[in-house]
Amino acid sequence: MITKTKALIPNQCWLVETDGKKIGTLYKEVQGFSFYFGGNKIILDNSLRVNQHLTLDISEQSEIATPEISKKFVHGYPTATNPFNPVYSIRKKLPIYTTANNSKSKVCAGFYLILENEKWKKHFCPKLIKLDRCEFYGPFKTEDEMTQKLKHISDEAN
Repeated sequence: MITKTKALIPNQCWLVETDGKKIGTLYKEVQGFSFYFGGNKIILDNSLRVNQHLTLDISEQSEIATPEISKKFVHGYPTATNPFNPVYSIRKKLPIYTTANNSKSKVCAGFYLILENEKWKKHFCPKLIKLDRCEFYGPFKTEDEMTQKLKHISDEAN
């Protein structure tokens, strides 16, 4: 049984598989790593602890051993582009950025569930104006977290 990783976002987020089946997602935090699996989260303080905990195949985990901090994050949430003017809105509790230095259009970092036409839809880095106009859940740091919340919402509705 060999555990391998596949980079989803280079040097930032990895899919963790055992014998070709997904077992979780590994996410590089500001300090250390978070491993999400089956609705649980384990915080690992460094790459050595990641290797010990997951027993990774050496040939597939070179990116984990020497990760670089990606510029495509705002306050720990992934972004679709390199962010400019990053801020964290305390009032709205949202990581916000612009896509260009002189842009006036604000974008929210991370994954979101947005209620559109009475259905919850998945979004990655929506514009702030959309969140101002619609009911939403988020931000989420990973797509898996967002999917778990969607399942939870669906279970409550039934």
